[in-house]
Amino acid sequence: MVSVGDPAAIPIIYGFNYNFQKAIYINEEFVSQSDFYKVILPYNNGAAMIGTISPLDSDMHLQLKKPVAKIFSMSNLVTFESFVNSSMLLFFSRLAELYSQGTPCDLGTWLEWFVFDVLAELTFSKRYGFLEQAKDVNNIIRDVETHFDNVSLVGQMPWIDTKLQYRPIMSRIFQQPNSPQMDFQFARMAERQAMAAKPQHRESLNERDLLSRFMEAQMGDPTLPPWAAVMWIATNIGAGSGPSATVLRTALYNLLKHPQSHGKLLAELENAAKFGKLSKEATWKECQALPYLDACIKEAERVHPPIGLPLERIVPSEGATICGQHFSGGTVVGINAWVIHQNKSIFGEDADSWRPERWLCGRAERTRMEDTLLTFGAGSRVCYGSNFSHLIIYKLIASILLAYDIQLANPNAKWRSEGRWFVVQKDFNVKLRKRG
Repeated sequence: MVSVGDPAAIPIIYGFNYNFQKAIYINEEFVSQSDFYKVILPYNNGAAMIGTISPLDSDMHLQLKKPVAKIFSMSNLVTFESFVNSSMLLFFSRLAELYSQGTPCDLGTWLEWFVFDVLAELTFSKRYGFLEQAKDVNNIIRDVETHFDNVSLVGQMPWIDTKLQYRPIMSRIFQQPNSPQMDFQFARMAERQAMAAKPQHRESLNERDLLSRFMEAQMGDPTLPPWAAVMWIATNIGAGSGPSATVLRTALYNLLKHPQSHGKLLAELENAAKFGKLSKEATWKECQALPYLDACIKEAERVHPPIGLPLERIVPSEGATICGQHFSGGTVVGINAWVIHQNKSIFGEDADSWRPERWLCGRAERTRMEDTLLTFGAGSRVCYGSNFSHLIIYKLIASILLAYDIQLANPNAKWRSEGRWFVVQKDFNVKLRKRG
């Protein structure tokens, strides 16, 4: 794999006008792929599960994305706010119950629990139970982390998987037949299908959560593969939980580490609340009118991108010129967000520092920086759940800072990061005090 660090290569490798793919098919026959996207797929019963990050060609990806594009659209976000509010209120009540006396709180872990539960509520109208039980229910998160521990190793040496059948064998020996996360998802789907089949139960169905909308999209298009709804669900939660939790942790940690930024954002939030422009449970519309909140979240996405490995693509058969160098067809290339987000020609000489003010600039300059962010991918393969991630992130940051005074448990301590496919932060411990 050739790692590319030039921002000018982003539209070439990931843009709509070029034909760089994760896998290549000719006359519906598979030709080649980036081995990493085969390795990254989760296994159940020794078989790989397909998903939107898997090695599908662009036509198959479009076929799967088109039926649900409207569901994930920015204009549709407001129809899901009540789900986020429900989990957010529970999150805050649990923090108040357990940490109001100054007991140190592992906020990084609680943020991850919150994200998993809110995505489950958005999808199934039912949470996993992380917030209620204050623990990793059925070791769901441990199972996800174990998967990415293996991926981070085998993905860089895919011959271990392809030649030695490492992951199919390991999945049969050491893991449950189905992951606990998939067990939960299949159980919710079975419940919903059973309720839909009985007229007396239909009134109790929530027809506006994602599961109902996914099932409706599946039934409305007979050309879709039978596993489409399962894939949409698994991708929404599996691909959305890591980035959302990472950005939340990054934003709050850096705000606490940089009192000037923290104070500036608090002043913006308090001023908006004073004049009735920011609710206790911040709405999406209200958050869009808070420029410094937006700048802080953009900066969080930049300084600690969730994905720690290059987003691999295959040079098309005719070859391509990248950074003045010709690459023959079939060459695997990619850009690492951790490299490109530190580019000084785009983000300034202080690109290695936290400074949200860089985003409070003219439209042209801001667009140039936004076009260089790979936080949720780029081009046709950008994560289509990114709008949901932003809904969760903006609402939670604004609401929690209004609700709590938060301080680092040890102001001199630094957290640590564990690099897998996602770069996960650990040891984010704080003390909380309810405001007002």
